[in-house]
Amino acid sequence: MKNILLLLGLLLFVPIVMAASWPADSTGTQIGNNLPSGYEPSGIVWAPYYNSLVVVSDGGLVSKMDQNGNNVTNCYPGGDLEGVTIVDSSSKYVYLAVEYEDAIIKYDLSTCKLIKSVSIYNLLPATPSNNNSRVEGIAYIPNKYLPTGYSGSTGGLFAIAFQNNGVIYFLDVDFNAGTATSKGSFTPVLGRTDSSDLYFSTETETLYVLYDGANALTEVKMDGTVTDYTNIPDSDQEGITLLPSYPSPTATIIIAQDSGGVMKHFNYPVAYPAAEPVDADGDGYDVDSDCNDNNAEINPGATEVLYDGVDNDCNAATLDTVDNDGDGYNSNVDCNDNDATVNPGKTEVAGNGKDDDCNAETSDYLPSGQTILEAESMILSRRAVLLSDSVAFYQNSYVYDYIDFESGTYQITIYARADTVTGRVANMRVMIDNRVVGNYAVTSSDFTPITLSKTLSQGEHKVRVMFTNDYFRSSKDVNLYVDKLIFEKQ
Repeated sequence: MKNILLLLGLLLFVPIVMAASWPADSTGTQIGNNLPSGYEPSGIVWAPYYNSLVVVSDGGLVSKMDQNGNNVTNCYPGGDLEGVTIVDSSSKYVYLAVEYEDAIIKYDLSTCKLIKSVSIYNLLPATPSNNNSRVEGIAYIPNKYLPTGYSGSTGGLFAIAFQNNGVIYFLDVDFNAGTATSKGSFTPVLGRTDSSDLYFSTETETLYVLYDGANALTEVKMDGTVTDYTNIPDSDQEGITLLPSYPSPTATIIIAQDSGGVMKHFNYPVAYPAAEPVDADGDGYDVDSDCNDNNAEINPGATEVLYDGVDNDCNAATLDTVDNDGDGYNSNVDCNDNDATVNPGKTEVAGNGKDDDCNAETSDYLPSGQTILEAESMILSRRAVLLSDSVAFYQNSYVYDYIDFESGTYQITIYARADTVTGRVANMRVMIDNRVVGNYAVTSSDFTPITLSKTLSQGEHKVRVMFTNDYFRSSKDVNLYVDKLIFEKQ
């Protein structure tokens, strides 16, 4: 934010240039009635990829709905979610701010799947250490809007609103590496705390800072001016976003309330920067030469990435077809050219859910006999830890996988061990298709078989192994370890 952020690392506050009363319609339209009962909205953003609003609650829900509050769908990543933002308007991923843990989560809303969680705890003030006055809002600012000398290693910086002191912290987060570094901070309004959300508009090139206690909304503009709107409507304001409005002089602004409302207000005045050569993704190629000006990795100077189905170098003559996985089979015969273990020369592995030999006629159902599933090859929850020979559960967590079965009764043997303390053992819960099959006390420090029997219908079933009674006091620690699962049809 060229003038405002030139001293990001040193600036303690930004002087208020202009104060004004709320400029939009005061009476809002409630659009949150279709959210689940008891929903407490704590953040909101407009997500162009879904053409929808994305709302989060401090109860751990992420919800998607249209701009009128209809067609609601819900996901449950869990945690005290306090904010949500997007990085790329053409991407399916949203990014969630988690309080208490002080983390940013990359989340696939289309599949309700957590992709990566990166801790930012050590980059924020140590106090308060454990209350609801820490991370309260999040926004993403692409590099093209940052001043010279400031940039994020992956295309931009995340802005984090810290409620206790009203400071905005700028972080460079690399989700591939799982790292975050500080890039500076500033205080929009000296002496004001209780910041409750952030939103950055690439249309207006403005950072919007919401304050619950002060009932205020502060605009930090690209030209260095700051406008502070007081007496904003509604109450318990926890989320702020604008709907796309260019080139209209007014926009629709939406305020999410912790008390349950999602209020739509019309006629919010907006101003747009002077027109520049259009390079929406900031890759140095304007829209006339860039075949996808919404993705900085696609332009005439990029190297073609084979087998991704994308014209990376904007040259239709560049071939996108080779043996991408190096298994000796090209894409015209390889049914998964991104996995070298899958091709017409492979032997079908029963029960792994993959067409290993690229032959739909070969059955993938578990046959009679013994099939072993190593825990390390299963899908891990966020707190499960992959070891060289097993999966460790140092906190309550789980592993799961989807397995094809023929109909019949199966003996399922799970090899598990535990760290225990006097009077406490590790509880291992086994679930199939989200139903509890049994709870088993694991007491041995060596991997020991635990056997159960289950009758299953033909088809795919979800098998999950959970650790449910984590205990840690001083040096006393209860942990669970799972080595493998063996399925044998009776």
